[in-house]
Amino acid sequence: SEEFVERDLNLNRWNLIEKKRGNFKRSNGQKFEVAWTKDSVRPGQGVMNLDFKKSTAGGAWKFSVGNINTDCKFQQKYGWFEAKIQMARADSR
Repeated sequence: SEEFVERDLNLNRWNLIEKKRGNFKRSNGQKFEVAWTKDSVRPGQGVMNLDFKKSTAGGAWKFSVGNINTDCKFQQKYGWFEAKIQMARADSR
């Protein structure tokens, strides 16, 4: 069980992904850039926060997001996962 009580991510259980993903273009032609950053991963007090931050500096959308996984660290054959997930309200345009 992972309760995210500690303020530091348990790297024995989790992989912290940090890299610039690149530049993308929406179907309407608008460009944006995405980066996975360590600053956007904030465990602690029983909660794992994966932040999604947006800025519009320079006219292009820039996003930083948190990304973690358990690749090569955890496998489960039977059972279930339980999570409470909350998303911020956002304009879908």
